[in-house]
Amino acid sequence: MMTLKISNYKKILNINNGCVYELVVENPYEYYSIGRKIIDNDDSIVVYDGDIKDNDKYILCVSNLFDIDPNTKKNLSSTYKKLVINCNNDEVNRMVSEINQKTFELFELISQEFDSSITYDTDVQLLDLLTIYNFKYNNSSNLFLNNFVSFIKASLQNTNYKLIIVFNLFDFINTNDFELLKKEFALLDLCLLNVCAKKSQFLFDDRIIIDKDLCEI
Repeated sequence: MMTLKISNYKKILNINNGCVYELVVENPYEYYSIGRKIIDNDDSIVVYDGDIKDNDKYILCVSNLFDIDPNTKKNLSSTYKKLVINCNNDEVNRMVSEINQKTFELFELISQEFDSSITYDTDVQLLDLLTIYNFKYNNSSNLFLNNFVSFIKASLQNTNYKLIIVFNLFDFINTNDFELLKKEFALLDLCLLNVCAKKSQFLFDDRIIIDKDLCEI
């Protein structure tokens, strides 16, 4: 079983799909310190599964929930590559070939307006078309939960994360959203850890509380 240990805290959390945990750090100095360690993904955060795992491969830390754009260059590049592989079939290839033929006819017509010799590519691939037409995730929803889940799904195109760490997530959602999020994370085979300074009013699978005197509860 994959587990998570944070800094010098005693409690160990099991990284199970659909589990939602909360780390409450009431001491402001400790909250800042552990927050920096989590964001920096340093050795104080340990993922273990028979041996110590590479944090970058298993943990996604979302430090700013106001900046959760799924359409990063990294996400889109990975998404395009997967689409090209998954859509490599006769129907798609036929349609791309037809687009190439129409484009060739268009450029042949346009080139007649030039006195000079004109050259252009005549073999555009699906990957090129995705880029040309700005194929991307829809991030226009006014609902935080929709945008957050879209961001997580897009990020999973890059690697097989098992744990998502966020800060103050439950300032953004209500009880109904919380239940929907748990179901979504179970389907995605993910575990969630919320880090905050004040205990949230939700039913978690487990919780670590570090009080103002740095005692672990």
